[in-house]
Amino acid sequence: MDSIKKVSELLETLKYNFKDESLLETALTHSSWVGEPGRGDVQHNERLEYIGDAVLDLAVGYRLYQKSKAVSEGFLTKKRAFLVQKSFLSSKAEQLELGSYLKLGKGEEMSKGREKDSLLANCFEAVIGAIFVDSDFDTVLAVIDQLYQGDFNLFEPGSISVSSRVGDFKSALQEFTQEHFKSLPEYKLVSKEGPEHEKIFIFEVRVGEQILSQGRGKSKKQAQQQAAQKTLDILKKKIEMKTD
Repeated sequence: MDSIKKVSELLETLKYNFKDESLLETALTHSSWVGEPGRGDVQHNERLEYIGDAVLDLAVGYRLYQKSKAVSEGFLTKKRAFLVQKSFLSSKAEQLELGSYLKLGKGEEMSKGREKDSLLANCFEAVIGAIFVDSDFDTVLAVIDQLYQGDFNLFEPGSISVSSRVGDFKSALQEFTQEHFKSLPEYKLVSKEGPEHEKIFIFEVRVGEQILSQGRGKSKKQAQQQAAQKTLDILKKKIEMKTD
């Protein structure tokens, strides 16, 4: 199987149209796919991953410099490292459902490569690299602003603790419910939809006696993360209403 979803859907999500669409195709092509017989001279995404890593580091660092005024160089460095670490990038890749667009070899497909954090993080970097090569740094900044909405402020006063690990909404929700409700969230698989090769998992989150939200995803992890994110937003609003 080459990929599950059509690239046109990803372009709509990114809100960016490539002048050279072959760059995006390369960004979504894993080396395992290229390595199979009959692929010819098709390129994989490792070179774009390389440039994307550098551009992402600069773009995030630049935005933090602009937004986080009157803070030390050391603190900015820690924030940047946090926002470009592999676990964070894989969560961004999951939000974009990049795993569904990937071209994988049979071995990676069988080993659930579409759900591997390292593979997803590398693909995210490759997509950023493709956008940069196709356009310019200002365009990359605009895309980063869209993809990182709210993330630059996660370490500011009143934000969720640093230990919530950006993008790890399950950990963030657990910390939040322990602090405010002295209880832990519970996740329950409600149903599974779709054919075996394109299964959708649906999880609900319960805090105490209340079922607060549901999440959907192409993996159990993705569905739970989405449900946790929705629940966290709901609970934060409730806390804010009480304190107003």
